[in-house]
Amino acid sequence: MIELAGDEDDGPRAFLTVAGRTIARHQLDLALALECRRIVCLARPGGPPLDELQDSAERAGARFNVIGSGQRLVGLVGADDELLVLADGLLVEPASAVKLLEPGQAVLTQAIEHALPAGFERLDINRGTAGIMLAPGKLVSRLAELPDDYDPVSALTRIALQSGVAMREIPDAVRADDRWMLVRSEADALRLDSEWIALNLGDERDATPSRLLARGMIRLFGPALLSGGSRMPAVGAGVLLLMALGAIGLGAAASGFVLVALSVLSAQTALMLMRVEQGSLQPGGIVAALTATLMGLTDAALVVLIAWPAPRFSAATLVDGVFAPLTLVGLLRLVPRLYESRTARWLHDRALVALLLAVAAVSGLTLLATEVISLMLIAGTLLQRTPGQALRKTK
Repeated sequence: MIELAGDEDDGPRAFLTVAGRTIARHQLDLALALECRRIVCLARPGGPPLDELQDSAERAGARFNVIGSGQRLVGLVGADDELLVLADGLLVEPASAVKLLEPGQAVLTQAIEHALPAGFERLDINRGTAGIMLAPGKLVSRLAELPDDYDPVSALTRIALQSGVAMREIPDAVRADDRWMLVRSEADALRLDSEWIALNLGDERDATPSRLLARGMIRLFGPALLSGGSRMPAVGAGVLLLMALGAIGLGAAASGFVLVALSVLSAQTALMLMRVEQGSLQPGGIVAALTATLMGLTDAALVVLIAWPAPRFSAATLVDGVFAPLTLVGLLRLVPRLYESRTARWLHDRALVALLLAVAAVSGLTLLATEVISLMLIAGTLLQRTPGQALRKTK
């Protein structure tokens, strides 16, 4: 975290923000994904505070150190350790980096015609660095032999290559669409915002209606939403569910179903924001657990809203009252487990189902609509089945 982003007032390039997170935080997430147990930041004395990075690292179970020179690294890395080195300002797609480092220790490289224009260091006449290497920790001891003004990242790269660490070139596909680059200025960071958001939203061809709508909101208002983090949409989903249950007591079943649909949309937005924040890594943590819980509570809310006595369709017994909604929820969970198709994904979209039930509730036809939707799910599943088609494998 030494290089400045343009003028002195712009601060280190490591603290430029892309998709709601600093470059340093993106790098920390990559290091944690690679199971690093100690995080060492080489930073300018008196630079930006690193409290947030330290809190995130320690919550993940890693130790955290800040050093002012490469000499200090010697006492922090043991001979039996492995050392992951990330270049200043490097922003990469984490999933690609993890895959490239899976075979073991290596200095990642790229063709010189791509490396030099992007700001990477030259290694030889044909190759430049790619900003990442994984090397034996014992090599760090050789830093003590170098003068004080050396570049630790460059020096470690040269030491690793001289010691026989293999070079591994990154594929062209990994470097495409700005998935692997040095962010050197505020202009770079601003340009990458929308591209990085789009990159990590996944394939929209597999999206349900509620996911498509959530995706559209993030693409339109991504930087603003990311500045608030993914906690707010997740908490908002829970509040909307409580409001939906409150609507029952007011006799406003239709409003309750609309609120459930909005809750599903909010939960989907939270999950997608986490995907963007974590750079296509599997969303985790408290927010992901909360959002998954809310999706389960959504089914419970649908059952309560449908089973609540209505003027035209009052249930004679509790079993009769909950049979239809429980059947519907069971089918919503079963269909996507059995078949992989666009139709199956659309059929189990809770937001779409809740909106259909809201329309029916206006006319007092909630129970009838529940039965019709259940029959549609069964019919849609049967139509998807072709002779010899295998059921989807489930874990």
